[in-house]
Amino acid sequence: MTKFQPKSGYNYTYPLTKEVVSCIPDDTQFGNYQFGYMEGADFHHRYIGRSDTNLKQEIENQRYNKVEIGGTTYTHFKFCKASSAKEAYERECIDFHGYGEELVLDNINHPDKPNGTDYKFPVEDSVHIMNKSEYNIINFNIPYYGTQIILYNI
Repeated sequence: MTKFQPKSGYNYTYPLTKEVVSCIPDDTQFGNYQFGYMEGADFHHRYIGRSDTNLKQEIENQRYNKVEIGGTTYTHFKFCKASSAKEAYERECIDFHGYGEELVLDNINHPDKPNGTDYKFPVEDSVHIMNKSEYNIINFNIPYYGTQIILYNI
């Protein structure tokens, strides 16, 4: 029998349970994750994070801290592997700003740079934020990821 293995990528949403998290491959060092909840078929982002050491362990630690101890209503998650700490940091910055910063997310601070690095915020010169009534439109043009347009309710 083949063991269930969650797929990496933000197109996939999984229940945020110890059983599902335990199935993430152990060999993933760098990556990003998003915690939230489902409303019908829609995933609502509430917390974003990254790992520079062990993605599976980071998700499990945060799941335990946020859900089991904190009692937060995160019921689902997404994760995405990264090829380096820099890529994971850049993706976390994009997610933080793209999903509403501390106005919408439970994250209270901008993502920290990986230890021992002086990476620059990846989008400061290429972010365009426009307020269109009930939506903010953020247009990122980033070399690694191309142009992304993210809408979120304000």
